[in-house]
Amino acid sequence: MKNDEKKKNFSFHLQQLLAGQKLTKKQVCLDLGIKPTTLSAWLKEEKFPRKDRLKDVAAYFHTSMEDLTRPAGPDTSTATQPVHVPYETKLVDTIRLLLEVSPEELSSIADYAAFIHQRNR
Repeated sequence: MKNDEKKKNFSFHLQQLLAGQKLTKKQVCLDLGIKPTTLSAWLKEEKFPRKDRLKDVAAYFHTSMEDLTRPAGPDTSTATQPVHVPYETKLVDTIRLLLEVSPEELSSIADYAAFIHQRNR
């Protein structure tokens, strides 16, 4: 794989993960111990991380280095495949949403969840 393709693929997946987990760029930089200019260069497809840094990014987002670098975008066959977002992330996002609903809405959601759970048994 050419270096430009690696940069493009990594940038795409990194953007998807940032959006999916609702993390700020500042928080990611602090957590990973990188400069904002480094993150910016990754997102702009200007640079590709070293192997050790790629491993750190994969661990941070609970994904694999392969998922971060696999082909992506409208000009590839994998464009329709979703980016891997860990189950725990989806759960945390759902809990955040649940904290903002009224007690009546929460009761309806709980009833629906019980229905789905019972149906899948």
